[in-house]
Amino acid sequence: MNNRVSKVYSEAFFTLSLEKDKLDIHKKDLLEIEKVLNEYEEINQLLLNPNVTKDDKKQLISKVFSDIDVDTLNLLKVLIDKSRFLVFKELVKEYRKNYNINKNIAEGIVYSANKLDQSDLNNLILILEKKFEKKVELENKIDETLIGGISVFIDGKRIDNSIKSRLEVLRSSLKERG
Repeated sequence: MNNRVSKVYSEAFFTLSLEKDKLDIHKKDLLEIEKVLNEYEEINQLLLNPNVTKDDKKQLISKVFSDIDVDTLNLLKVLIDKSRFLVFKELVKEYRKNYNINKNIAEGIVYSANKLDQSDLNNLILILEKKFEKKVELENKIDETLIGGISVFIDGKRIDNSIKSRLEVLRSSLKERG
């Protein structure tokens, strides 16, 4: 139910963003709001608390998010009025998905044993952009279980070039040979 509700709100807001040529502005707003809500759990709790009046919630968001676009602020107010603020994080996820489709962007995560330097990350992005024929945005996360190499998750695909993966394949192959 919540997934369907978040899709409806997200698609409506995405369409508005597209019509007003504010895709980038609204994406930035949504990501900033999500970041604040993640960092300050008490704000999120107040917005979800049924004992706090809708007017108080709207005043809170108007103060906390005074620098966002009026359309984004109105979206938050509608979610509060309709008691649907619970779907906000899923709404952001759907908006990003639609945004990426519209802008031909593939978001991904590259796992490595150590933080990749910007040069290596840029080279990997160039390779992946050629492979997927899309603009690629990668986030580098450390995976201490990796011995070396990298593992990339992008567009629902896994590209594993880690030593850990190669050792697992070798171990499996040796087991089969008995």
